[in-house]
Amino acid sequence: RPPGDILTMPGRNENTLNFCLPRLSKITLQHDAYDCNGLTHPVQLSEHELGIVCGFEGVLYNERSRMMSVVSESSQVLSVDKDSFWKLAAQESEICYRVHDVVAKQLLRQSRFFGQSLIVARGGGWRGAHFDLQTSRVSASLSEIVPDRGKKTTRFSRLL
Repeated sequence: RPPGDILTMPGRNENTLNFCLPRLSKITLQHDAYDCNGLTHPVQLSEHELGIVCGFEGVLYNERSRMMSVVSESSQVLSVDKDSFWKLAAQESEICYRVHDVVAKQLLRQSRFFGQSLIVARGGGWRGAHFDLQTSRVSASLSEIVPDRGKKTTRFSRLL
């Protein structure tokens, strides 16, 4: 697949299961984040070179995709349509179990990435705007000019 090729789109029910082969593919996962004006911007969650399965939400669970999967560099991708996958799974149940196992582990990793990006979007932790306000107050108080033995200095320089 060429760079920039979109494998999955958020909100779309995918009918193709894409196996991005380890060390032969580079895939970027993105999700849409809203800014203070209500506009959406793609936020990169992770980049995978050691293999990833894309489109599993629609094929395995009949749900819409939650993230965008984009090919970062020229990649080798094995694509299997939904009907072919389920025919194969009916014949070889072990394949279905292994795919579900890989997808479950991948979902756990993605939920960690998603949680980390939410923390950053909220302002780095401790309730976003409150944290930013408290940080700015502490910074302002540290840089306040305070008289000390006849010369002006900052509290911060006295801490050093």
